[in-house]
Amino acid sequence: MEEEILITEMTEADCDAVTEMETTYFTDSWVREDFSEGIKDENFHFLVARRQNEVAGYAVICFAADESELINICVREDVRRLGIARKLLKSQYITALNEGALSMYLEVRESNVKARALYMSEGFKEIGVRKWYYKKPAEHAIIMVKDLKTAPPGVGNEV
Repeated sequence: MEEEILITEMTEADCDAVTEMETTYFTDSWVREDFSEGIKDENFHFLVARRQNEVAGYAVICFAADESELINICVREDVRRLGIARKLLKSQYITALNEGALSMYLEVRESNVKARALYMSEGFKEIGVRKWYYKKPAEHAIIMVKDLKTAPPGVGNEV
């Protein structure tokens, strides 16, 4: 039997768990205040994935005109390969479409082969490189874009 993964809006109560994940997995990490203030900003949308009532992952997007950008997505290492990142992505597609976005952009480390493979399997295309975008360690970013008009119409737990 597949374990239930629930996708919900991030709340203030989630900020400590999300900040802990952020600082564990990212070298240029956001601080708690970034999340706490960000969830109040109408230009951003924050989701968390819950597994067994614990925060297992999160995804943040922002909006500008008819575009959206995946700012950050993270899944705890102990629960990876369960489809959580894919579920977060699909939920954010719906949010972006509802906000009028026609496309979703993202940057990903050139060396992050697993993430790039996930994004490609979700219909993202590599469109460019930002030289030395990442600082710790220094690395290029691959710019990717997805046409949201081809996004699936719904996912299991819509928010």
